[in-house]
Amino acid sequence: MSNLSLGGRREVTNPYVKKLLEWDAPRGMAVTSMDFVREVGHDRLAVADQGGGLHLITVDDQHEVELPYHMVAYSLASVPRRTHPPGLAAVGQQILVFDSDGKRLFDTALPGGTTALAVTALVVNELTVIAVGGKDRDADVYLYAGNTGQLQLLRHLQVKGNGAVRAIEALHLERYLVVAHDGGISTWDISRCADQEPRLLRSFGRGDTRAMTVFYDPQGRPRLATASTHGIQIWDPGAEGSEHPLGWFARGINATAIAAVATEHPDPQLAVADGDSVSLWSTTTEKREGEPLKEHKDQVRCLAASPTEAGSTLVGAADDHGRVVVWQLPGVQSTTRPYGTHDRWVNVLVAVPAREWLRFASASDDGTVRVWQPEPGPTGRILQPSSGAAVQGLAVVQETGDKPERLICGDEAGYLTSWKMPEGELDVEMNIGTAVRALATIHDQAGREYVVAAGAGAGLTVQDINACSNGRPIQFDYPQSAEPTLVRALAVGETDNDGELLAAGDSHGRVTVWRTVDRRQLWTNADQHRGQVRTLAWVPTAAGLRLASGGSDGNIYLWPPDGRNPQRFNGHGGPVATLAALSTAKQRVPTSKGEVHLFASGGADGTIRTWNPDAPDDPSQVLRAHPGWVRALLRLEHGGTLHVISGGDDGTARQARGGPARDPRQSSPDQVLPSRILPVWFNPWAHKSAEEVWAGLTQEIIRAAKPVLGETDAEWQRYWFTRNVERLDRAEVRRMLRRRVFWQPLLSSPLLAPVIAAAVAIGLKWPATLSYFAAACGVVALIAMTVRWWCGLARAYLPADIMEGPVLSGFQANPGPFAPASSADDRLLHDPMYRARSGYLYLVQHDVKALVGELARRGYMLVVFIDDLDRCPPETVAEVFEAVNIFLAEEFAHAKFVIGLDPSVVAHDLAEVFRGKESRLRDDPDDPNLGWSFLRKLCQLPLTLPEIREAHTSLRLVPTACQKSSAALAGSCPEESSHAARRAVARCGSSPSNQARSCPAVQNADPLAA
Repeated sequence: MSNLSLGGRREVTNPYVKKLLEWDAPRGMAVTSMDFVREVGHDRLAVADQGGGLHLITVDDQHEVELPYHMVAYSLASVPRRTHPPGLAAVGQQILVFDSDGKRLFDTALPGGTTALAVTALVVNELTVIAVGGKDRDADVYLYAGNTGQLQLLRHLQVKGNGAVRAIEALHLERYLVVAHDGGISTWDISRCADQEPRLLRSFGRGDTRAMTVFYDPQGRPRLATASTHGIQIWDPGAEGSEHPLGWFARGINATAIAAVATEHPDPQLAVADGDSVSLWSTTTEKREGEPLKEHKDQVRCLAASPTEAGSTLVGAADDHGRVVVWQLPGVQSTTRPYGTHDRWVNVLVAVPAREWLRFASASDDGTVRVWQPEPGPTGRILQPSSGAAVQGLAVVQETGDKPERLICGDEAGYLTSWKMPEGELDVEMNIGTAVRALATIHDQAGREYVVAAGAGAGLTVQDINACSNGRPIQFDYPQSAEPTLVRALAVGETDNDGELLAAGDSHGRVTVWRTVDRRQLWTNADQHRGQVRTLAWVPTAAGLRLASGGSDGNIYLWPPDGRNPQRFNGHGGPVATLAALSTAKQRVPTSKGEVHLFASGGADGTIRTWNPDAPDDPSQVLRAHPGWVRALLRLEHGGTLHVISGGDDGTARQARGGPARDPRQSSPDQVLPSRILPVWFNPWAHKSAEEVWAGLTQEIIRAAKPVLGETDAEWQRYWFTRNVERLDRAEVRRMLRRRVFWQPLLSSPLLAPVIAAAVAIGLKWPATLSYFAAACGVVALIAMTVRWWCGLARAYLPADIMEGPVLSGFQANPGPFAPASSADDRLLHDPMYRARSGYLYLVQHDVKALVGELARRGYMLVVFIDDLDRCPPETVAEVFEAVNIFLAEEFAHAKFVIGLDPSVVAHDLAEVFRGKESRLRDDPDDPNLGWSFLRKLCQLPLTLPEIREAHTSLRLVPTACQKSSAALAGSCPEESSHAARRAVARCGSSPSNQARSCPAVQNADPLAA
């Protein structure tokens, strides 16, 4: 028997990691493979050992089940299944598939009795596909269908002469297989494997891959990480990927296993086995995060990872002595809070208003419908259709006469079931003879309500659920197709011109719209979406109601009334599963830009994105919602608050967190991504000293931010006064204002002249008229000055420096028009940190960081372009890189740098500056000098521009040369004109660099036009 121990008995070396499980294989047998089999509410770990044992261990209660395999399993994989809990595939001499409880489902052997070494599984167009790699010499991969009663061989993939398959990974969103074999790595497109041969996209890498894992970078792009004796390499596995790795790090370690994990850090992490320890590495910084996890005494050979419902990640590691340890890594902070949990996917959400009672309902693959309160609270009511099949559609039939409001569901067994609300009493159950994927309600000319069901087969089923129609059944003519059609999306909307409209989307990418009153088809379009149309929603816009569609291709289209030339929205890293309008025709959503129309989308990347239908060029705002697919969205307004409800693959229904904010994009400021670029152009060549470099860079950033933070001078001055007033001595500000507002104007203004004249006139007993005249002049002057004080600008009485930018220590306050500047005004600066630091460093770390944060909150990403760096002295080059390094070290998340340079020149300059520190700073013997090491560490994405050859320069200069000598060349033939232009180019110099620096035509040319 194996030995189990509860987590927490031994301290791990990383305080942020919690140990959940320790397990020892029987007789200390080495572990050959393991994987997590995740089911809602349970996390199980499957472990295969060298003695032929196969064990299924529940992580939370340490319950162990031994599976009947009795032979060595070289690879294990969790098998996703459409309507059942996930299973487990084990491969070796045979291929066996078990359910989540350990019951054997299928078994077979590879053709020719070949030993299987690798396995993975994924869902491709509703079909469970199990990919198995063999030990043959031709990198054979066999694809099996696991939906039928037995494993059915679908396809055979082969790359001649590439040896045995070592590992297989699946990119679930793209439906790609990545295969590591003795000859390298191959990527296959199996998205149409049910009816077409898979397509080999590319081959790359070397045949030394020990283990590999796939993940998605922060931009949603697929990435492959491989482990070998050479360290960790990051690849782009797609068809357009490079032949060289995107990143290469940890070269000094002997990596034996690797797994992609998600932690509290925003960038993807890798768990890497090195000797008897496991370390976490950042794929962005390419550095080790935290301390290694050391719980083993022998070489760690296997790693597995799985997300949990709470957003954390489980990591399992096993060594050659059979010791298995499971840790829980801290999770990504979610921007939602859960209502409750289904046992399977949540497929659809719908609002259920009944009399004075408001709820919403969710339907799931677990065959149940749950009814929830608008605010998260106790578990909702459970409604159970008798069929027990997965529920795909929900609709609400309004109250009519003596019939109460009813909630109707449609399931994959073809049943429509209705309940009376709010009691939840079963009303009607009927079988329509076809699986239901979507439901909607429509009305006829008399206002009677009907239920429309869609699913397999080219057609829509209309049911008179109220049994109130005496006429012929309502039918919609669906476009015919030569291939089987699955209609999986329906939506109903009310327009001003055509009345009520019904829209349907199917598996061929077709969108069709009918008018429900006369069932007339208005338009159909199958030319935009590639793949299935998964979701539809009617969205209010400034031009009226428009239909939005989302598909498996990751695109969202907003359709005009004629169904032609739709607007395209794109941002999800995979299929779009659900859409929902957040505004109505009469009520828009308040945002920082005013009240706008918004709609939301959810996709396979686990995010909710909000879009402005009237501004398709604006990138979406993002909320992290579920660890897997977001399959359902609902707009629910309750108590004056707009709720955005989501349902996902994790079985939960969640509410966007953020209190009563009516703008969903503001519910989590940390998750809002900048939607526009604010460029900053900085030329360090004009700055010599270190102080000039720092001051020049920060001043360029402040100057570029002025149009955003202050469209008017008053707004700009108000922003900086608010920022600077926090570090000023308020008592000294009051004293200065009294001095400048009263005493200095009183003693230096023309007001004293008539007052003195009046006093003299009265004292000398001059004529009363003169006294009255002098007094009147004094009153007029007093009124004029009062108006000037009241209506004048504040900067006339306050130091101008505190209204134009961040103030530095020792600044000279400009007293305005009434008094000269005084160094005594430096007493206003009360912030001791300003005096402790020499001005510019504090400026970068505090003021500019706050400025970048304010720009991000207003939707701007700061991008600093630095040019002519290779023309600067070595000391200036080093100061510029030190400034950039300060920005990166301070984690300015919304500031990026683009540096144009000649790397050989800059690397030489850096090596000269840091010559005395080379032995301490240089860490890569492959770099020619320290300068190259510095550039490699700091520049995360180097782009090499192609060389400008003389032929290219001639083509660019010919039009300019022709323009300047048009009179001389007007009568020439084309050949003569070309020769003349070449002579003009030749006079500018023979090399491209000379041409660019000396030729007037090049100096005046638009650099972006080339």
